[in-house]
Amino acid sequence: MENAFESAIFNSEKNEPLPWFLKQKDRCSALHPNMSDSRINMKILRKCGGELEHAIKCRCVEPCSAEDYINAMEDIITRTRIGKTWTIVPIDSKMVSKTSREDKRRERPVLRCHNCRSTSHLANTCTKKTKINKAQIIGEVQYTAEKEESDLDSAVSEDKPVDSYPIESIIPFFEVTEVHTHYLKYSEDCDSLINIQDSIMCKTKPSRGKGYIAGASFITSILMNDIEARVNFDAGEFCTCVGKDYLQAILPGWKNHLLPIKGVQFSSAINNMYPLGILDTNLVFPHPAGSVRMQTEIVVIDNCTSQHIILQISVISSVKDTYKEEFVANQLVEAQINPSLSPKMRHDLIDVLYTYKNAFASDNEQLGAINVHEVYITLNIDRPYPSVLRRSAYPASLRAREACEKHIQELIYLSVLRKVRHKEEVEVKTPVIIAWNNDKSRIAGDFRELNTYTVPDRYPIPGIQETLTQLSQAKYITSMDAWKGFHQNVLMPKTKKLLRIITHCGFYEYLRMPFHMRNAPLHYQQMMNTIFPTEVSEGWLIIYIDDIIICSDSWYLHLSRISRVIYKAEGVNIKISLKKCSFGFEELKALRHIVSGLSLGIDKNKVAAVLLKPIPQNKKGMMSFLGFSSYQRKHLKDFAILAKSLYIICDQQTVFEITHERINAYENTRKALTEAPLLLMPDWNIPFKLYIDACGDGLGEAPIQVQIIDDKPTEGPVCYISKQIKQTEARYGESHMDCLCFITDCNAVKSLLNMKTPNRHMLRLQIATQEYRVNMTIVYKAGNIHKNFDGLIRLELANTPDNPAYVPLEAEPQIPIEEIKITDIGTKFFEQVRESYKQDKNCHIFTSLLDED
Repeated sequence: MENAFESAIFNSEKNEPLPWFLKQKDRCSALHPNMSDSRINMKILRKCGGELEHAIKCRCVEPCSAEDYINAMEDIITRTRIGKTWTIVPIDSKMVSKTSREDKRRERPVLRCHNCRSTSHLANTCTKKTKINKAQIIGEVQYTAEKEESDLDSAVSEDKPVDSYPIESIIPFFEVTEVHTHYLKYSEDCDSLINIQDSIMCKTKPSRGKGYIAGASFITSILMNDIEARVNFDAGEFCTCVGKDYLQAILPGWKNHLLPIKGVQFSSAINNMYPLGILDTNLVFPHPAGSVRMQTEIVVIDNCTSQHIILQISVISSVKDTYKEEFVANQLVEAQINPSLSPKMRHDLIDVLYTYKNAFASDNEQLGAINVHEVYITLNIDRPYPSVLRRSAYPASLRAREACEKHIQELIYLSVLRKVRHKEEVEVKTPVIIAWNNDKSRIAGDFRELNTYTVPDRYPIPGIQETLTQLSQAKYITSMDAWKGFHQNVLMPKTKKLLRIITHCGFYEYLRMPFHMRNAPLHYQQMMNTIFPTEVSEGWLIIYIDDIIICSDSWYLHLSRISRVIYKAEGVNIKISLKKCSFGFEELKALRHIVSGLSLGIDKNKVAAVLLKPIPQNKKGMMSFLGFSSYQRKHLKDFAILAKSLYIICDQQTVFEITHERINAYENTRKALTEAPLLLMPDWNIPFKLYIDACGDGLGEAPIQVQIIDDKPTEGPVCYISKQIKQTEARYGESHMDCLCFITDCNAVKSLLNMKTPNRHMLRLQIATQEYRVNMTIVYKAGNIHKNFDGLIRLELANTPDNPAYVPLEAEPQIPIEEIKITDIGTKFFEQVRESYKQDKNCHIFTSLLDED
């Protein structure tokens, strides 16, 4: 395979770009499975030859996908002779002279359309061309191609002019509205973009990053009053102007609309310019994703010989500022921006967000369609599927039906659902449930039966507690969330047939990944890790399913990281919800915690609901409370000892009984949730102190650090760790229990590392601590000053009637006798035994012999 890849040189006369490129991509991926897509594309481009490779790289600015390179190859081969050879036409020597034989003629090969292979037209005028469904950004081409299936192409008028020189990428800041057409569109009452397909690159343009040089320019085509005109974007031009001769050729009658100009002098590099007046008109700019209309003033010059309109770059900047203000007022107002940022920092942040504003969900296009990952379902059964996967719709009230119809129409509008046609076979159908919460409803498919037959995925989900430690020492934190993240994942065609729902309105099929589907969070986590592998490995990006957290220790580094993440999200068509975004905060709410670069706290809003609930009255309710509390046990000191009695009554072999002791345990645990202290973020550059203590009920420990906060050394816990003691561990001695301590109130533990004859438990702990022996010191701390982690362990309650465990010392327990029953069963018992023996033949012979004696 390696030899086949190395010998596969592209020949435009023998190979088609699409199948050749994909075949080489499959070969290279098989040879180098760990190689990134960008490097694979570069290796394939080297097989195209120097001239064609150079043309493609000039056309496509990295990062680009394989589709971008294929489209560029097809367009370059169609419009140029790059990669093609000249064919010599054979000439009969008898019919021509010696001079004509020396003048060898060349025949041009037949050009074909790369879309339909027709010789009557080229790809730029083909009606079956690919559809570009995403706007192009300066230097960053981000679009995907798909076959146009709409019948609107055949209805387009053929006599309408097609713009051959649309602007490449100078206006990346206009709204996009999709229209199925190949031709230039513009609107008289709307400044929004309208889609165009297969736009052609501009003829000339300045090098990337060199547009500021005076005189740098590039030429393209526009529409001025429905007439095609050439325009030159000049970075060094003083104003927008046009020569009267060129204006007369494209717009006769311009003198009737000329406005006077007085007291103004113009000059060029070689002579003076004589203005005739000002023309106020509309210019329509075509764009790879659409067109835009702009009102501008053009100075008409008498002695200007240029054969195009000279447009000043600042005109585009002024239009950009107008749209930028609209973006801030209409969309960005939903996001949360740190109010303590300086005006310059806020302005820089808005510039970054506005540059990539297409990455944020808008009213016109809320959901994206992620183009790098397709969700699939694998069942552990084969056809025919069992009847439990073909259930009927659940009965619903009139209110539920109305809500269901509303949600169905909304999901169809967002391209999440589609109506199943009556001729399609439905092998799997799932009923839906309408869930209500405070007069608000949501629709959910009851995929429980389907999930039981789904093969589980083993992709790991990161732990929240561990990932939040990456925010240590961060000065600026930004959090973002995808808008209906699961619904942005596209399903494989075979998987769509398994995710069909049934309602009173009929059958519908999910086109995007639904909620409540098995493996859905794992698919999303895997997809996000695939998109941001480098950022996650560098440690400044935290991804937990659809939540994105960015942290930095400097502002401009933070801006660059925000730009980097949003740029990648826009490239794969992820739509971010501005309502759930918080930019540039030193402390914010994320993943059910209050996080900052110095501390980590519990979100009190999440705890408030627990405080309003009474003590649970069954095991299920108590297990739910303990599950919530255990999630926050990192913030709770001695949680294992506090909740020990509550865990006991959750045992299946224990009767659920609420006692005074358990009520106190419940109240103490709930109080600990409300009074949980802030935890310090770990600083891995300074040493830790591990405080630990043990008793017959459990172990409690906490790593402590001394950090500089507000220019003062502050000692605080990084987390609290507690564990209940098992029955076998309860029989250990005091030094045996405390042998894991770094700082302990058991002086005998200091000899752990030098113990010559340890028992098996001590020996195991010696081996476990060898790794840290160089940097570890065991310190003894007396119990009377070790109260920060010794309080509840050494807390004793007086044996008084107020104590729930009160037991009188002198009084002996009395066992009451409720009933005594005396019976005489001797005679009756032996009669029954005798009768039973008589029924057995052998026993009857034996008993008869005994009776005779």
